[in-house]
Amino acid sequence: VCVEFVAAVAWLAELFPNPHQREKVLGYTQAFSSVGGLLVAIANELAGTYGSKWFTIAVPGFLTGLVGSVAPDHQHEAWRYTLMSGLIPAIPLILIRPFLPESPVWEKKRTAGTLRRPSIAEIFSPELRKTTIVTALMFACSYGAAFGAIQQLPQIVPGLADVKATVAAEVAKLELPKDPVAAKKAVMAKTRAIEQKVASQYTKMQEIGGLLGRFLLALFAVRIASRRNLLRIFQVPGLIFMPAIFACFLLVENQTYFTINLDFMLLGKLPVTTMSIGVLIAGLFTVAQFSFWGNYLPQAYPVHLRGTGESFAANIGGRMIGTSFAWVTATIAGLEATPGGSPPMKFAYTAAGVALFVYVAGVILSFFLPEQKPEMHHD
Repeated sequence: VCVEFVAAVAWLAELFPNPHQREKVLGYTQAFSSVGGLLVAIANELAGTYGSKWFTIAVPGFLTGLVGSVAPDHQHEAWRYTLMSGLIPAIPLILIRPFLPESPVWEKKRTAGTLRRPSIAEIFSPELRKTTIVTALMFACSYGAAFGAIQQLPQIVPGLADVKATVAAEVAKLELPKDPVAAKKAVMAKTRAIEQKVASQYTKMQEIGGLLGRFLLALFAVRIASRRNLLRIFQVPGLIFMPAIFACFLLVENQTYFTINLDFMLLGKLPVTTMSIGVLIAGLFTVAQFSFWGNYLPQAYPVHLRGTGESFAANIGGRMIGTSFAWVTATIAGLEATPGGSPPMKFAYTAAGVALFVYVAGVILSFFLPEQKPEMHHD
């Protein structure tokens, strides 16, 4: 996935030499990656509804000694089917790739024999060192906000008062077996199913917010010349809203305003609540930054280093450092000293702190982000 993102963005950028056209193509094309997020939400909804009737996911017998086994109670978990659904988009990619033309700029240099070999060391040359380091760190901040805060919603949502009330009401309706062990399993399964369904609803709101953010980025990218100012349109409000949303997540009354029926999209019914609106806002300001980097990075490096430079920022900065904030949040939330009392409250407070840290770091680093000229840098 990481390699495909880098290759696709570099390829698209080189196909459109006109700056105005290039910004629009990159912006709106990347916006549709959030449609992919909604498709994952649909897959999760289907898995949660019908997963118990699907094929069993188990470890083959000859591998159990090496990787262990999957307990029968967990062989139909929705997340397992959702994870496997990620293989589906790979099929059209495999079929399409052989028919895609090479970038005209790249092909011209290759034919002329002037295409230089990429080098990791070269992206740290005096001319590019600042760009490489700053973009990698800022990419890490963008991913840190997503994985250190927004992706922790499944751990936070069960602490909402309305979710607790729904769980209590549904558990009370259960006809429990007399065996206490079996009764406990039934209660846990029902609780887990309700909490997962509500968490998926909040994830859908986050994806919708991300989709809006990406489209806004595409809209502003062709109207704002300064790349720093373009990014700060999302960074500065995010610096205010993200920590506040997560710090207050379990403290405010989570009022339900109305419900959107999205059955025709296989997204089910989507309650619009106080905190789901907050999640939408968080997704808007955070996910929009991912599109920014897709627009910015291709212009930061010459042709032979374009993929290398983008890969370093996206994969080392974003995927390796940025996604590690999920571990940071989980680790801090698990400490006895972390305030909050209950696990959901601890996760909410920790997510707020992580969001504050990465957004402050991102805003500070934006002052060191090199500005760009509209023309592509090929040599």
